[in-house]
Amino acid sequence: MEMKRFCLLFLFFLPFAVIAQTPVKIFGNLGLENVNISVLNTQYGTSTDARGNYSLLLFAKDKPINLLYSSIGYCDTVVSLIPKALQQDSLNVSFRMREKEYDLPEAGVVANRDFYRTERGRRIADIAFADDRILVLENRKDKSNLMVLNAEGETVSQACV
Repeated sequence: MEMKRFCLLFLFFLPFAVIAQTPVKIFGNLGLENVNISVLNTQYGTSTDARGNYSLLLFAKDKPINLLYSSIGYCDTVVSLIPKALQQDSLNVSFRMREKEYDLPEAGVVANRDFYRTERGRRIADIAFADDRILVLENRKDKSNLMVLNAEGETVSQACV
């Protein structure tokens, strides 16, 4: 008798459990490949395909859900979905990502033809810049030299290595 009652209650509540687990499909087009779409505060997400399309199934419909859209070179965008919108079978979330502008510091480049000339049989193996000094490693047929130059290209010191 007790088992019949349990089975009857189980069969009564089963449809409610199935309805509660019906997901909502979030889909759209962002116009960009490899945009990451993640559900904030979870490890769940997806990314756009080569045409900018994506789809994502969400099961939680009773609380707001925030989706983070991110891609290198574009501003991160958060879209909040309210429970009322999540009651549909599917929801189209499409928009164009805004490009991110980077303000980089100014860089100056100065060229000097006579910086350093090599003689025949000499080859520069490496050049490194350290503060106001320039380190030049040159290879000759019989030995290698490490030269330290000042900013004007004049030799400050030299050592055989």
